[in-house]
Amino acid sequence: PPPSPPPPAPPPPPPPSYPPIRPLSPNLPPNPPSSPLERTVVRDVFPSCGRFISEPKITAVHAEMSSTFYTFGASNLINGVTTYECSGPYHSGCFGGTGTWGAWTHAADPWAEIDLATTHSIGSVKLWGQNIASNSYGEAYALFLSDNPSTTSGLPEGTQCNAGTLPSGSSVILDCVGSGRYVQVMMPGSARNVALTEVEVYPCPSPPAQPPPPSPPPPSPPPSPPPP
Repeated sequence: PPPSPPPPAPPPPPPPSYPPIRPLSPNLPPNPPSSPLERTVVRDVFPSCGRFISEPKITAVHAEMSSTFYTFGASNLINGVTTYECSGPYHSGCFGGTGTWGAWTHAADPWAEIDLATTHSIGSVKLWGQNIASNSYGEAYALFLSDNPSTTSGLPEGTQCNAGTLPSGSSVILDCVGSGRYVQVMMPGSARNVALTEVEVYPCPSPPAQPPPPSPPPPSPPPSPPPP
């Protein structure tokens, strides 16, 4: 008899599940109409795992930006220095910023990207120094997670995990729930810059430990024998 056909190959694993897109939030401003990201950056209410950071940050191994202003390269975004103190071109307290060697130029949709070495489960992103540049505070941002790096000639590709407007203050914690190796911070708009002193990535806080179940009651003593 002819040989039996080989068993069918197992089906591929299902794609990762991401939260569905919800209706646009009415209290967030529209995207700049001249931005190439006008149709891809969605301003929405994104999932959260709690903004209380109780876990160690995920170690970043590399950073890139869509361009570089002077000597203020992407490595400044992950060198562990969060306080802005730029007393010289190569000072560790300088920010990482986009632009050109000789000018603080604006560009359409500049971005910074943090490489975490491997894929991680991510809960939030902390931006430091977002109030350095006047064109960042109060303007739009967008966060993406991806397993593939961006290129200097293209826009970040991945799953959008947050978007909104940057608040005031020296630092801000932004929800960014999902998984990925690369965390991409974009400033969508036709004339924007990235200017940050540090970008930190954190996992979702671990759930609190549950108390052990109560001990069972001691066994009841055997019944007394009946009287003779």
